[in-house]
Amino acid sequence: MPDFKHHFRLGKMNKDLDERLVPNGEYRDAQNIEISTSEGDDVGTIQNVIGNTRLNGKVYNSNSKSLTSNWSTVSFGLTNASCVGTHVNNEIDKIYWFITSNEADCIAEYDEATKVISPVLVDANNILKFKSNQYITGINMIEGMLCWTDNETEPKKIDVDIFKSGCSSNFTTHTTFHGVAFVESDITVAKKAPVSAPTLTMSTSLRGGNGTGTSPVLISNSSAGLFANNDNTGKTAGTTVSLVFSPAPNFQVNDVLSLTAVYEEAASLTNYEVKVRITSLTNNGVNATCVLQVVPTDLVYQTLTWEVLLTEDGKELFEYKFPRFAYRWKYNSGEYSTFSPFSDIAFKPSTFEYLSSDGYNVGMTNNLKNLVINITDAKPADVEEVDVLYKESNNNLVYVVDTLKEGETSYTLESEIISKVVEANQMLRPWDNVPRKAKAQEITANRLIYANYLQQFDIPNINMPDIDMSINSAQISTVKEPELSVKSLRTYQAGVVYVDPYNRQSPVFTDSNASKKIGKSNAELVNSISLKLNNTPPDWATHFKYYIKETSNEYYNLAMDRYYLAEDGNVWLSFPSSERNKVQEDSYLILKKQHDSDSFVSQKARYKVLDISNDAPDFIKLTKKAVGSTDGSCHDSSIPQIGSTVFKFKGPDPLDNPSFAAGFTSDGLIQLAVGSLKTDKYNIVSGGYTGVEDSGDAPKHVYQVTIGEPLKEGETMLNGLADDDAITITLFEEKFERKPEFYGRFFVKINRNDTFDSNIIDTYPDVQAEYGITNSRTIYDNAVNTGRGDGRQEASWYDTRGKKNDISSANNGHPVLGRGYFDLYWTASPSKGNPNKKDHDKTNTINSFLKGLNQAGQLFRFKGKTSNTVSEVYKVTGGEIYYNYRSNRKRLSSSKRRRYRVEFEHVTNQTPYEDTFTTNGGNFNGDWIDEIQLLEKVISGDNEVLTSDNPAVWETEPKESAELDLYYETGNTYAVSQHGNTHTLPFKNCYSFGNGVESNRIRDDYNAVQIDKGVKVSTVLAEQYKEERRKSGLIYSGIFNSTSGINRLNQFIQGEKITKDINPHYGGIQKLHARNTDLITFCEDKVLKILANKDALFNADGNSNLTSTNRVLGQAVPFVGDYGISKNPESFSCYAFRMYFADKNRGAILRLSRDGLTPISEIGMGDYFRDNLPLAATILGSYDDSKGLYNVTLGKVNQTLSFDEKTNGWPSFKSFVPEGGESLNNIYYTIKNGDIWFHTNTALRNNFYGDQYESSVNVLINDEADTIKGFKTVNYSGSKSRKYTKNYDAGNDYSNPTETFTKGWYCNSIVTDEQSGDVREFKEKEGRWYNYVKGDPTTINNLDTQEFSVQGIGRLSAISGDTNLADRVVTVELTGVANATVANKTFDVEIGTEIHSENANITMTIVPNEGATVTASDLSVSGGATGNYVDSVAFAQSGANVIATVNFTDGVNMPSSNLNISLAVTGDGALNIYKLNDLTLKNNTDANITVANVYSGSGNATAEPTNSATGFPGNYATQYTVATKTFDLDSTHQFKSYPSFYIHTQDDDPESIYEVTRSFQQSNGSTITQSNPDLDVIDKCVFTIKYKFGVKETGGDVIIFNAQSELRKIDEENKITGYNVSGGTTGSRFGETKNVAIYGKVGATFTFTLNIDSAGAKYWDGDSFESSSTTLTIPSTGIYNIPIVFPETSSSKVYIGQVAAVSPTALLSPLNGNVLDASGNVTNPFTLNQFTDVTLTLNAGSSSAVTTTSSNATKSFTALGFPVEGSDAFSTNLIFTGTATNNITKSRDPEVDDFSNYNSNSFDWDFEVNEINGVVINNNVSPKTVTVNASAIIEQYGSVDTTMILDWDQFLTVATGGGGTSGGSRLYTPLITGAGGGLIMGQVRASYNDGTFSGTSAKNVFVGTANNTSLTSGTGVIYGNFYGNNVNEITLTITATNSAAMDNLTITKGTLVGVAPSQDLHYTWTGQTSEVIDSASDMTFTVAVALFNEP
Repeated sequence: MPDFKHHFRLGKMNKDLDERLVPNGEYRDAQNIEISTSEGDDVGTIQNVIGNTRLNGKVYNSNSKSLTSNWSTVSFGLTNASCVGTHVNNEIDKIYWFITSNEADCIAEYDEATKVISPVLVDANNILKFKSNQYITGINMIEGMLCWTDNETEPKKIDVDIFKSGCSSNFTTHTTFHGVAFVESDITVAKKAPVSAPTLTMSTSLRGGNGTGTSPVLISNSSAGLFANNDNTGKTAGTTVSLVFSPAPNFQVNDVLSLTAVYEEAASLTNYEVKVRITSLTNNGVNATCVLQVVPTDLVYQTLTWEVLLTEDGKELFEYKFPRFAYRWKYNSGEYSTFSPFSDIAFKPSTFEYLSSDGYNVGMTNNLKNLVINITDAKPADVEEVDVLYKESNNNLVYVVDTLKEGETSYTLESEIISKVVEANQMLRPWDNVPRKAKAQEITANRLIYANYLQQFDIPNINMPDIDMSINSAQISTVKEPELSVKSLRTYQAGVVYVDPYNRQSPVFTDSNASKKIGKSNAELVNSISLKLNNTPPDWATHFKYYIKETSNEYYNLAMDRYYLAEDGNVWLSFPSSERNKVQEDSYLILKKQHDSDSFVSQKARYKVLDISNDAPDFIKLTKKAVGSTDGSCHDSSIPQIGSTVFKFKGPDPLDNPSFAAGFTSDGLIQLAVGSLKTDKYNIVSGGYTGVEDSGDAPKHVYQVTIGEPLKEGETMLNGLADDDAITITLFEEKFERKPEFYGRFFVKINRNDTFDSNIIDTYPDVQAEYGITNSRTIYDNAVNTGRGDGRQEASWYDTRGKKNDISSANNGHPVLGRGYFDLYWTASPSKGNPNKKDHDKTNTINSFLKGLNQAGQLFRFKGKTSNTVSEVYKVTGGEIYYNYRSNRKRLSSSKRRRYRVEFEHVTNQTPYEDTFTTNGGNFNGDWIDEIQLLEKVISGDNEVLTSDNPAVWETEPKESAELDLYYETGNTYAVSQHGNTHTLPFKNCYSFGNGVESNRIRDDYNAVQIDKGVKVSTVLAEQYKEERRKSGLIYSGIFNSTSGINRLNQFIQGEKITKDINPHYGGIQKLHARNTDLITFCEDKVLKILANKDALFNADGNSNLTSTNRVLGQAVPFVGDYGISKNPESFSCYAFRMYFADKNRGAILRLSRDGLTPISEIGMGDYFRDNLPLAATILGSYDDSKGLYNVTLGKVNQTLSFDEKTNGWPSFKSFVPEGGESLNNIYYTIKNGDIWFHTNTALRNNFYGDQYESSVNVLINDEADTIKGFKTVNYSGSKSRKYTKNYDAGNDYSNPTETFTKGWYCNSIVTDEQSGDVREFKEKEGRWYNYVKGDPTTINNLDTQEFSVQGIGRLSAISGDTNLADRVVTVELTGVANATVANKTFDVEIGTEIHSENANITMTIVPNEGATVTASDLSVSGGATGNYVDSVAFAQSGANVIATVNFTDGVNMPSSNLNISLAVTGDGALNIYKLNDLTLKNNTDANITVANVYSGSGNATAEPTNSATGFPGNYATQYTVATKTFDLDSTHQFKSYPSFYIHTQDDDPESIYEVTRSFQQSNGSTITQSNPDLDVIDKCVFTIKYKFGVKETGGDVIIFNAQSELRKIDEENKITGYNVSGGTTGSRFGETKNVAIYGKVGATFTFTLNIDSAGAKYWDGDSFESSSTTLTIPSTGIYNIPIVFPETSSSKVYIGQVAAVSPTALLSPLNGNVLDASGNVTNPFTLNQFTDVTLTLNAGSSSAVTTTSSNATKSFTALGFPVEGSDAFSTNLIFTGTATNNITKSRDPEVDDFSNYNSNSFDWDFEVNEINGVVINNNVSPKTVTVNASAIIEQYGSVDTTMILDWDQFLTVATGGGGTSGGSRLYTPLITGAGGGLIMGQVRASYNDGTFSGTSAKNVFVGTANNTSLTSGTGVIYGNFYGNNVNEITLTITATNSAAMDNLTITKGTLVGVAPSQDLHYTWTGQTSEVIDSASDMTFTVAVALFNEP
């Protein structure tokens, strides 16, 4: 009998080929079998699979080498524990796996040597945030450090041993780190860094204390003979002296002391220095015996004040350097943090001394001798050392000074010898760019590499910086004693950098307000920068820091030696040659310090460098020396005149003055002088004595001269010269001279101006100032231009020649004595554009004279018309040009006129006009000014004296730098809690000396070390800064080398090349694997090999050769084949050189080996994987070393398959579904529910995780497939068969026995295309197991027609028997199972046939719906629900599905119709409960909004991000309200815009969706129905956050809400808001019309009334004022205009206007308007006045002692008008006379406030007593007389007639009898202190009466006033700046001086009037005399002012 034999030697399943083509040795399907194993010699056979056993070792006894304790519970007592990642360390034989559970997230360790499982890290505080659906695939271990990344949180790294030591003996107690619960920063790759700069304690003394450094002590026993002899010589060295110091110094025996003193005599200062050595000390160092060492030989014999300092020369630190210090932390792991911010410079400058002879600034040397560096930041627990760092400003290297150990927080620097250099790349490391998250991780090339990483942050616009920047300036403490400052003449741009918890930093952000230019005026001050941030910080930032940009290049200071006037009117400056390279042509010099003074030059003083000469220019070397001079006279035939080149004069006899006669040479010069006025010097072409001698008196010898150029226009002193007029002639000769001062100097030419003159030339005391005329102009009395047709342009003092706008002679602009301005009129001014245009051409300066006269600083003088003399020299200080017309024909040039208002002062004493030229009251008949001469100061004489030991200092102007947009770190990092505070930056870039000099370099030497702008830099980004996911990018750390102790795994230096990007078309990188020196990179759609530490060079033929390179990551070479790892890096596993992974997107499993990529899923399993991989939630790969199997587990499908390299195929499915798997030492381990199991249990095969499974194989017998075969038996070689035993007993009535069976093989089905059968058990025969095939009963379903007895071709004629194939369909359905799906099952049964015999049972699969779970134990079908056909229904769990077995009732037949069996199932599938965890609701808002977050849920079951919250539970695809967020405004604010939100962070599940809705409410809680109502009606905004759950848990989502407020807009609806009166509150007496504008909402209604002189209110009706009321309405413009007519009047009138609202309109409160009361409040009704002329009456009033005999003086003018200066109404002469019986005495001159009503009714006037005979008293007549001769100047008239009476008693005293006098009076003398200075005390008054003497509101007290007389009703006023303090913030105290004749003083504040800086504080005071007042009584008292807000 033929026998088909099939074997299993090919050992793999084949689901792809047609069943006829599957070769022998392969099979269709298998479960839990192994083929070709290494167990025994049964190669080619199948066997079941070894089971696994749970490991639970807890404690190992190393002595007994056995476990002494086990973990007593599964999953280590954790609930819902699952493994989310594994890692094996073959070097130390340990396995690590990551567990998440309800109680904690953990990392466990299995030690293969001891079989102990230990917790490595236990997180009970939700730090790790492991997720059961987020598998961790980036795990590595290096030298005991476990590193991992989960793509959800910060990459982590821990030292396993350290963290194991902090774990308890369970998996639920939070791990401690250094004794405290660990936090996230303890386990992150990114290490925290210090945020504060070290502070420096600096001293100029090593010893410190009194008498050291800069703290001198004094000699308290100083005497004239202490060091000097009485002959003014010093004592000899070696003399012993005894010294007493005060205070006690810190001196020691043998110290050498320096004693200095200054002696002043005749304004000359002499400095002395004595040095002594201490030989003994007593009395705690106060008394010393010393030996003189150095004594000046010429020491003055005087008692001097000696200052004493310890001599410590030569011990300076960093004498010529600007060092800064920082520090860094060294962690236990060997990693270093980034640098802290750097300190200020460690520099102690000295007193300013910058001599031009030296060429350097002594003040800019470092006198630092003692330096302590203080570390301020508290270091983390795992920091073991602190490196103190040092950097010089001109060196990019950073050095380690020393290392501080535990407990040390400061370091004293004793030497500047520092040799240990920090790696240069650390300067490129302001922070570590460790990815925030990363998908993939690997360690290769001894570096930590991440891929597909997240970096940077999002910064919404609301978080962009809004920076307030201000410059603070303060006076320097002591001029010439330097202080750190911010350089003036620079523009500074500020920016801010935000910092996250791990010191990651944003780029610099700035805004338009963050830029300030510090002007030159700040150069003498100490400056600093303050910043304030008004924006909300980004939510991710924990800190922030400020940066400053200043782009100028370097600058230099230069000390000037001398100056020389240049031939072209400019000036040469000389500087030491060592300074030559500091100055470049076409650059600029800025004068900062005045010559020979410590004064700052505040003017602009910026000069362009016109020329540079390294040698003295010829003009300087060419000296002009006078060789002859004579007094001569003019010769009538050729008088020298302007323009002359030839002239004659009469001079001396050549024999009498031969040097003069010989001076007319071709290199000679001549100068003429008329009186004191000299011409310029002119070159002589020819000339000399003519030999002619005139008759008459000497001089009479005629000389003739020809000069090289005409006499200049400015030589106006020559005008009018006539024959015999006296002139002085001086001759000069020119010659070159090399002076010593030229050597070692270079010369710079600049232009000369007034600023140069005042700060350089004027400072030389030995130089006689002379002035040369640069321009001059005749000034006419009246305009010469007569009008139309006259084109003359001239200057005049007045103009009456026009047709209008005449300027009368009385109103002329001529200078007036004591006035600091004059007006000059220029007629026929130019027109703009075409000459016929009417507009003035204001750009035309007309001529150089007018241009010069309009420039501040211009020197000038006047010349008198009749005297022909010149005035003092004046200087223009300012002015203005006014443009007017002389006639109505404005187009004519002659009609245009300019008025030049020139403000001026005396050039030396700054007084106004003080010369005698006058117009005689406008008559111009005297010596008035007819010429103005513009001048320039000229210097004559030698300049050898021009150098100084305190020279002028110049600064070079730097050019703007074209460098990068760099910002420099300014100092400390601030916590975000300080955001919004004002911070004064420590940024300083120079030293200010208080004299204008600002220095930033050592000694101010060329190219010397300078103060850097900062150490760390950053910049702004051109593109938007935002969160960036670099899916195709790799980034790597610094190197790790345990041998050399280097650990830079935390260093991700972005300034270096640490990134690599691959082709983004390959998809995101999912997995990295180091193979040899290659980095295998698995992308979603491609696999690549990246060369590590090598690169590829390609030949011309395309082949590559490897070459060594220092590149960490070289070329990326893709493998052939379009496969990737999709998004399933968990599928990766490897063994040796082979790697396995899944490509879910392409339905493939792949192997990467030496032969490249192979899709091993195509080896018989292609269809299977293409169908099932897309269904898998996870694809977990692991490798079983012991079996050589790659196991891949398909999550959700819940199947595990194995691939065997030996059979090159897939041998079997496996019933174990692990959460992770690793092989160690040839043992396969898997993780399930957090427990670890090892697969070595041969006793319990097919037993996995405690459940027993069967093995099966589906074999195809397809031999001779084209032949019909019959199978009778099946046999096999192998182990025992299954054996069945039927159990008959009474319990089953012996008719329905139960069945049991043994373990063994059986064949449950054998199927051909013809028939089917089975072999339930086999019998052993001759070493084989066999049995007959039992066919399945024949039914209509398996009927074989070939078994019919009639066969062949023919026609059926008849058929007998059962000819009706009466099969009917049975349909079984299960109903009522919610959240699950179950397909109906159908089969055919012949009518009348027993259903049970056809199918004893059927199975139906219940599949849970997405997001649901179905559990067998929850389901049942009650007996009553099964009906007649079904006996029972059993439910069994099968993975995620439930198998329902429907057992049919025995003996029930099939009916004649189709049968539908509907079984109602009790129980449902349960929707999975997922949780939403840690939902963060952040907000950007302000203090005017109250924010409330309310999280929905029961108890702790909420999504609130707190440790106590357990998460909000929800079902799949179901939406819930999870939270609300409410923004509640305060009553004074409204939303600036509608509150908004954006989802910042969310998972990538497309089915989980947030729905955030917004509603608005009013304050009463009612909801506003409009979706976008007006902002001003919203009081509250409520966001409702709803969440629709997907199929996984979610945590860490962030939603950010934005809500900003502004002051609530006042609803002006239907309100009158204000009014405006045009043209002020006074109407002209000559008539005018004023407009009153009423403002309000359109449509608002009102009335307006006007009441004139109380005649009754009239209403405006739109046209006129009427008696009846008319309602007016605001038009569409919002303004209603009402004209008020003021007719011409001869009497004053009062107009009262009032606006009133008409209901429902209301007035705004307070109303806006421009008519104010005395307190500044708007008035309604408001008053307007129309005034006529008012009269001021002045006289003296009679008193008890003096009778007035003079009459009143009166002046009248327009009320509140300003009379023209010089007019009759402007001033009046006053003569007051009086008589008295007794002698009269004047105590002082009368003053304006001695008049009653002197300041009332708006009069503004002054009173001046004549200088001569001002107060004339005659006591020699009877009655006695007094006369006051004075004048009144009235600048403004008041509003009403006013009489002011002079009080005689205020300045006169009259004897009480007997002809004696009272002795006069004593004036109150108030003083003021406090409030920062700048306050002025006004005159005070008080009243008193002792029965004899009295005064009412008097400024003085009569001599003789009795003791204890009360001073009452005292008044006073303080003028000045109270810096914004209100009256309640000002405190006044009053005290009398020790010698004062007053006591019991009190003071009370009154009103504060005005606005800063010009304010008046009135006060009242009282007191009491403390003695009888006599002529020596002191009436001085002091008022102290204190301000709450100090300036």
